[in-house]
Amino acid sequence: MEVTKERIERGKYLANQVMVCVDCHSKRDWLKYSGPIVPGTEGMGGEVFYLMIGSSIRHWFKHLRYGTQDYTDVYEIGLRSSNLQYAAYAFGHNMYCQFYQGIPLAALKQESQHSLEFSRTRVNQWAIDLLEGGLTIIIISRSPAYTKLSKHFPFWCSVNMIAH
Repeated sequence: MEVTKERIERGKYLANQVMVCVDCHSKRDWLKYSGPIVPGTEGMGGEVFYLMIGSSIRHWFKHLRYGTQDYTDVYEIGLRSSNLQYAAYAFGHNMYCQFYQGIPLAALKQESQHSLEFSRTRVNQWAIDLLEGGLTIIIISRSPAYTKLSKHFPFWCSVNMIAH
């Protein structure tokens, strides 16, 4: 691929305006309203970037409980730094991480509902959508209609049975 000024400008546009990659992958000044990016730190990783990448990659090499600890750390750092986006992000990813650890569905449902309440108070629509979707699956998999569901979604039901 040829490096051109146009391609570089398009990449900057995508990373800064469309995908908003730079928002999370930069340090933020959470003492100021809306936590603006600290000039000169654009794309350098952010406050808890190592935890997000670490836990996402860690799933492939270590037991999922390590990912859950990373997400717990992200949540606590998010609260301390007033970066509630990180806090809500951690909830969403930890829900599926705990599901595949085999956490009992009743406990996972209760924790996910608590996470959803937190996300709603922060008006974090990404986390709300993810948690509502996960809770729907948890509720369905605990219901008598689950047997009927397994005929239509055999892969999901087999994964659920293995996990639990």
